[in-house]
Amino acid sequence: MTKTAQYLAISLWIFVLSFNHSYAQQTFWSLEECIKQGILHSKDIKQAQLKIAHQDIAVEQQKRSRDPKLFANTQMGWQFGRNIDPTTNRFNNGGIFFQSANIQGSFSLYQGGRIAYAKQQQKANSEAAIADAQQVEFQLKLNITNAFLQVLLAKEKWVLAQKTLNSSQEQSNRISKDIAIGVRPQRDLVNMQAQIAQEKRQLTNTEYQLQEAYRSLKHLIGLTIETTIEIKNTLDQDWENAINISKFDLNNNALEAFPAFKAAKARLRALDAEQNGILASQKPTVELFGSIGSQFSSAAKIINGYNEQLVDQQVWLEGQPNTLSIVQKIPNYENNPYSEQVKNNFGQSLGIRATWSIWDGKTNNFARQQASVRKLEAELTIQQQAEWFNYELDKSIRYLKASQTSYALAEQSVETAQKAYDMTLATFTAGGTSAYELLDVKQRLNTAQTALIEARYDCLFAYKIVQTLL
Repeated sequence: MTKTAQYLAISLWIFVLSFNHSYAQQTFWSLEECIKQGILHSKDIKQAQLKIAHQDIAVEQQKRSRDPKLFANTQMGWQFGRNIDPTTNRFNNGGIFFQSANIQGSFSLYQGGRIAYAKQQQKANSEAAIADAQQVEFQLKLNITNAFLQVLLAKEKWVLAQKTLNSSQEQSNRISKDIAIGVRPQRDLVNMQAQIAQEKRQLTNTEYQLQEAYRSLKHLIGLTIETTIEIKNTLDQDWENAINISKFDLNNNALEAFPAFKAAKARLRALDAEQNGILASQKPTVELFGSIGSQFSSAAKIINGYNEQLVDQQVWLEGQPNTLSIVQKIPNYENNPYSEQVKNNFGQSLGIRATWSIWDGKTNNFARQQASVRKLEAELTIQQQAEWFNYELDKSIRYLKASQTSYALAEQSVETAQKAYDMTLATFTAGGTSAYELLDVKQRLNTAQTALIEARYDCLFAYKIVQTLL
């Protein structure tokens, strides 16, 4: 292959890679895709999911709290000086090596319902964590929806600004031609050029607003600022409903389904279980226990035979002292082997242990009082969430209705302004009016068109809020 051919092949390969990269970066996103992407990459949602995982582990741990407990322990060491031998339970003045090993177990027979209430509390805390995660997702959806609509709004404003600028530039060209043939004064061109400068500045502002809207959206859905995206408008039915809907099905279960309200109620249930658990802690506990184990000591000895030895003893016979020799067996001691000690010292125990509190310095009483205060706080939170939900729902419905009215009026305003502009433009083209009058009418039309766009998006966002709450 020649160098030229190699160069062309490399250039083609680079072009293909660049094209694929650009195509991969240029992605069209719907609102649903943005929400899915945002939920997938949201750090707040991941944090909420980790809290759910913590609570799930706690629930599983609580379920196993009634399982029998079994422990094994062993110890070994050296003793010096005068100490009690832990194996023989005798004082020993020399250095000894000792070792012990045992297995202990216990099983709860009765605990006054503590475990049952603890399970209820953990289950309610888990439900609260799930509801918290749903609330985070609820708020994220609203934020993404708002950012998505802000992009659409900025795009429409940019299109309107570009269209307005193009129209002014066409009119400026027409004025220049009219001036050249002497049918229009120079001041009309000056006025039009001043208007074009103003509209260019407006176009620049709308471009910045569009970029910022995209930046906000990309931040919410977890994309880098450098990523190039393009959104697509798939909200045709929502537009129709947002502008025309007049009645809503006010579901009585909407409040119960509201995540923050569910979380507040779950926390109240957790506090109920906690309070019952505090009361149950005053009741006695009964458990079955047992243990097995063995011990070893280097000081332990065993008898390995006897030696016979005559021992003289003085006795009195008929009032006279006499010496009597008696055969006495003297034991021979040797170290007790490890295996023998482990076998001979093997012990077991089995029993029932009952424990109850007689006086705790009013600790339980104070705990009950604190739990009662926390319950009052939880009940207040429930009321606050219910009030907030009802207020926001009513406000959103009222805002939607006001936006619909504003949209209808904005439509009429655009229609009237468009007619006035068309009539003034026709007069201007015929040379019957000045550019100043045309620009004045044109600015009123631009203002009306911008108000119409904003009113339409106000309707849609209010509709989305109501739709989400219901």
